[in-house]
Formats: sequence, structure tokens, C-alpha cells
Amino acid sequence: STLDKDTKNLIENAPRKTIVFADRFPFLYFAHDYNLDFYAAFSGCSENTEASATTVAKLIDTVKKKKIPAVFSIEFSNEKLSSVVAEETNTKVLHLNSCHNISLLMTPVV
Repeated sequence: STLDKDTKNLIENAPRKTIVFADRFPFLYFAHDYNLDFYAAFSGCSENTEASATTVAKLIDTVKKKKIPAVFSIEFSNEKLSSVVAEETNTKVLHLNSCHNISLLMTPVV
């Protein structure tokens, strides 16, 4: 599909191929399909509500070492963890929507 080709082209030409998810991680297949390296606070859509101090430290260390400019969070997150990682690394938080939560306002008109 055109979307798949555009996504592959975007990622192939990206300055880095590593994403840091300071949240749950519902994008495992996406990361694998597009050969992205990833670090996440929780595996998959874990029901855990708090990441361990070790996990938070590893995320912060990874962002600093790899000079990653932003950490990702998912829609409807409380953003506590992503805010901590972003603050500690002087980066920003970006939202990556998994598209399974689409409201009427977000649905395209056909």
C-alpha cells in the first residue's frame, strides 16, 4: 500500500531508528515490521500502573546516550512516566495513537 511504502521510506531516511516509549507499548508489531529499535516502560499493553525505578533509570539513560529528542506516550495516558523521562532528559513527549480509540471527531468524512 501507499501508506506502507511511505512509512518505510520515512523510516529508512530517518536520522535514527530508535524509539523510546515511556508508557505501555502497543506498537511491537509496528516496530518489528519497520525494523525499529525500541525501549519501553511496559511490555505490550501491560496492566502495571507503575514502572520500576530501574526501568525509569534505563529509559532516561537510553534517551541521553542515544540523544533521542522525544519520548512517546499513548492516547489516554496519565503521562506521569513520560513527563518524568522528558523532564529528566530535557526532551518532549509525543503521542502515538494506536487508532483503536477513534472518536466521531477523529473519524474522516468519506
